[in-house]
This record gives sequence, structure tokens and C-alpha cells, in this order.
Amino acid sequence: MKKLLLILTAAAAAIVAPSAHSAQAWTVKGSSGDRAFVVVQKAQEADATALIQAAQAVCKPDRACLVQFWTDAALAPTTMPMSPAQQAGVVAQYARNPSTGQEQLLLKCRGGEPQVQRCLK
Repeated sequence: MKKLLLILTAAAAAIVAPSAHSAQAWTVKGSSGDRAFVVVQKAQEADATALIQAAQAVCKPDRACLVQFWTDAALAPTTMPMSPAQQAGVVAQYARNPSTGQEQLLLKCRGGEPQVQRCLK
């Protein structure tokens, strides 16, 4: 009976507890116009899917936007202009222009990446 109770308790906790995928792994640190400054977890700095999902959640529907990402919250600005250190700390950038239908995610150049066509420098 105790074993069944432990199994049911563990199952209930798994259902109630948020999964790692459902937890928001980013925070908006600041913004300036249609530009947002977002801090992400280090593990997500090159995760295109996670970065695009965060950017799409931050961007206003049907509006042009630019979202820049940092892993170091101390470097992420709250407004413009950015210092050289803040600019150097950008790990990714997402841009969307609904007028042209263009959407682009650039990741920070790390060197040695095969077949990277465009990246942040």
C-alpha cells in the first residue's frame, strides 16, 4: 500500500510540476521602441528554436521588431544607447519585418562552425 501511495504521489508531482520545456527560460531586461533586450540561459544561447519562440513572444503582432539576446544579465541594457561592452555581449539577434515577410535569427560567430552563412560579429 505504501509503495502504491509513493508511486501515485510521484505521478501527481510530475503532472503538477512544470517541465523544463514549459518554464520560461528568458527575461526581458529592457526595451527601446520596437527593440527588446532579453536575457536567456547560457544553455539556450545557440538554441534557434528557443530564441525564436522568445522573440515571437516579445514582439508585438504585425509589427517590425528587433530582439537582442544576452546570457549575462549584467551586460543586457535596459534602454539605448548600448555601451561597447553591452554590444560585445550580444549572443543572438532576431529581426522581423512583417511588411516584407522577412524573419532572421543571427547567432554570435564562434569560429569553426561548419556551413554558417551569416552570424553576428
